[in-house]
Amino acid sequence: MVTFIVVRHGFSKTNARGIFAGATDALLTEQGVKQGQLACEYIYKNYKVDAIYSSDLSRAFDTVKSLSEKTGVPIIKKKTLREMDCGVWENLDIQTLINEYGEQFKRWGEIDDTAIPDGGESWLETGERMYNEFINIANENDNKTVVIATHGVAIRALRGKYLGLPLNEWKKIPYAPNASITVIQFENGVFTEKVVIDEYLGDLKTEMPKGI
Repeated sequence: MVTFIVVRHGFSKTNARGIFAGATDALLTEQGVKQGQLACEYIYKNYKVDAIYSSDLSRAFDTVKSLSEKTGVPIIKKKTLREMDCGVWENLDIQTLINEYGEQFKRWGEIDDTAIPDGGESWLETGERMYNEFINIANENDNKTVVIATHGVAIRALRGKYLGLPLNEWKKIPYAPNASITVIQFENGVFTEKVVIDEYLGDLKTEMPKGI
């Protein structure tokens, strides 16, 4: 069995501006750095960490950096753990997306897999990419506890994929809050969700921007 501790990145500068970052790199805010430190402290106190993997984007890597420093476990960067690539929508604010891509953006939010931004990924492609990478990591880490730092849409798509939900029901899955922890066990080819944890964030808790 493999225990995955899945960490969504802390509050980023694009989150603060209501920007659709996607696979574009973005730094954490000061609040996001503090959120990451609280998440790492919680993990360090409650789990024996055997491996740490991260999206290669700064906002994910920097969220778990202090955990690597505390444990001495190096962070392995993986491009396959990135956020959904949103193509021409990247670096646009929500209001611009509504104004310029209104119907398509609405259908994307309803997880209509035909509403793919030019040059970007679909929900299904993102879910399959994440699912396959988690399988690869599980095969490399049998009987270990693995921390994975990744992104909000990517986590949602992963969960939809391993829960076996029809695509139009993925919208029922809530987004993981910034710097929250989703504990998942993988055994005999099956993913089982155990808990989503974020109470350690206290007043620093943040959510996905409205409209996404």
